[in-house]
Amino acid sequence: AKEVLNVYVYVASLSSTGQVNIQFNSDTGANYSYRISSNSGAYSNITGATTMNLVNNNQTTALWASLDIYNVSNVPKLVVGSSYQSDGTGWGNSYEIKGTWNNTADQITSIVVTVDGAITLGSGSRIIITGSQN
Repeated sequence: AKEVLNVYVYVASLSSTGQVNIQFNSDTGANYSYRISSNSGAYSNITGATTMNLVNNNQTTALWASLDIYNVSNVPKLVVGSSYQSDGTGWGNSYEIKGTWNNTADQITSIVVTVDGAITLGSGSRIIITGSQN
């Protein structure tokens, strides 16, 4: 696995309103801690989460996220990124994300975009991952 990951997520739409999240190595434990800010506002601090949210609202509209991840096995995985979600009127909301996957044993070898419950991602949604080695 690469030590530095660049992750790009495009969600074309959602079948109903809900959160869009990211998860590493199929880890569903409470191992994610992060801060998220909407439109340069105050941060919401989340600890002990089972995923990391890419946005902090419930919309069905298109979303774009860009994340940089420090991916060395013996330290927590540090995540810094931003996202934008259209609100359907042309404006939308921007988000700043800073977080940690609290795993100090493994490198990230799998990244999955998840959504709440039975919500599905719209056709054309994708995730692109690039990486580099130090």
